[in-house]
Amino acid sequence: MDLVRQVPAWAGKQIFNILLILFLIFISSGRIQAQNGTDMYDAIPAGSLSSCGSSSYNDYRNNYYYDGIYYYDNYNYSSGQPSSDVWYTFNVTDYTDIEISTCGSYLDTYVHLVDEYGYELSSNDDDYYCGTQSRLEYYGLSAGTYYVVVEGSGYNDGDFQLSINSLSSGTTSPGANLYNAINAGTFGSSGTYSN
Repeated sequence: MDLVRQVPAWAGKQIFNILLILFLIFISSGRIQAQNGTDMYDAIPAGSLSSCGSSSYNDYRNNYYYDGIYYYDNYNYSSGQPSSDVWYTFNVTDYTDIEISTCGSYLDTYVHLVDEYGYELSSNDDDYYCGTQSRLEYYGLSAGTYYVVVEGSGYNDGDFQLSINSLSSGTTSPGANLYNAINAGTFGSSGTYSN
């Protein structure tokens, strides 16, 4: 008696298709999460800013709970507050002046501008024009990746609105900064100059 039965060709294709469908269902059932701002490595993308034109980003959320996400205190630089933090990331394409503002928020805010290595470049608690909301301007931000941390001042949690804007407009004039220097020629060792 022959113990091995042959499987018809059509049955092999059906088994393959069923296994393929089960595999696709399995891998697609995992939740794909967007960046939600809980820390530096999960920062919300805020786009790119440049010196050409008025680039901007706006967001509205709560620094304790927003859209199923709980935020917590994880910004521990010296000026960090004990309240919950929301992280944003943006890129600068060329030498740019920026403004970060939470003016108009319900929350008493504290904002931080952080470089790609996690070092704080600037921070603001209360702005002269915005009261207990925060606003900072940073001039001469070179090309690279940066982060904004928004948190409540002290232990405050609540709703805030954030705007990140390029203050630069148009192209930078030659000689206006280190990154757009005018080539003045070459000085020789004998004290001669050539251009």
